[in-house]
Amino acid sequence: MKKSFVLAGMMSLAMFLGACSSDSNSGSKSLAEKCEKGVSESCLEGATWSMNAFYTLSEDGSYVSVQDLKSGGVASPSTLTFEEDGSFTLINSKSLYLNSEGTCLGEEEAGTWSVSGGQLTMNFTMGCMLGSVGYSFTSTPSIVDINGSTALNLGGSYLYKDAPIAGYALYEIFTGVER
Repeated sequence: MKKSFVLAGMMSLAMFLGACSSDSNSGSKSLAEKCEKGVSESCLEGATWSMNAFYTLSEDGSYVSVQDLKSGGVASPSTLTFEEDGSFTLINSKSLYLNSEGTCLGEEEAGTWSVSGGQLTMNFTMGCMLGSVGYSFTSTPSIVDINGSTALNLGGSYLYKDAPIAGYALYEIFTGVER
């Protein structure tokens, strides 16, 4: 009789531990799920965001890469990583197309970020273009679909000071890559 109680107890413990581990696996959400309600802290922290080109709106309302319109390619995208501690890192592309002055190619900028009331604020604490000057960037970003991928549209505000190109209404759109 004692053996059956011990065996029943061990089986109960194994079932309990198995249920806990499957709950933790099903609790992790994809980037699309984290961002389905728009820009939030959990949405931004869920990926490394990368930008290969500036985008413009096409006649059908979809976003089209200006790079595609000019038929070129970017070997190294800019990457934007938001950390849980409120810091971020922007690593600039090595492409002259995304950094038209050529002063920040491949360079890293860092600072702090926050989201409040649908607005993203980024405060640069150092940077290749900024030197020792502080810079605050505020935008009302949105989540958009770019070729089936979850993407962060900074809403027509520019992190890159040379973003505007004559003849285009441009958007900085960063595609999310699951961590």
